Amino acid sequence: MKSHMSGRYQDWTKRGGGHIHMNMENKEQQCDSENGYLRSDNAFGSVRHVVLDELFKGASIRASFGGTVIDLRHTHLAPGETYIDIDCTCSGIELYIPSDWNVVPQCNAFAGGCEDKRWQGANINKESTLIIRGNISFGGLEIKD
Repeated sequence: MKSHMSGRYQDWTKRGGGHIHMNMENKEQQCDSENGYLRSDNAFGSVRHVVLDELFKGASIRASFGGTVIDLRHTHLAPGETYIDIDCTCSGIELYIPSDWNVVPQCNAFAGGCEDKRWQGANINKESTLIIRGNISFGGLEIKD
């Protein structure tokens, strides 16, 4: 199928042009994990990312009209409080988090929801706390293990 987009526009979208980082070629967005910090921007696409850093220190996740899956089961939580900031509009975010992590959701939801579906029988590590904060509009956040 021949693309209807001009060459300049295609080059701009391949480079992640604009502030929403749209990728019009395959609708698969990328996210970065560096020194324990994760940054994910996703608009009109999907993101799947496994964090392999030894120590997870926080994240910023923005999703608009797409799906985001972040797997934290192969990392460890830094001591004290660690924050994940989310901004979810007309999207779904799935976070895979070990069942022994202490997770505190502090999300504002408008026509959406936030649910921790992890098995609650594990021994919770109280030395480290993961706080998930942000806004959810017309979407959802699911925490799974």
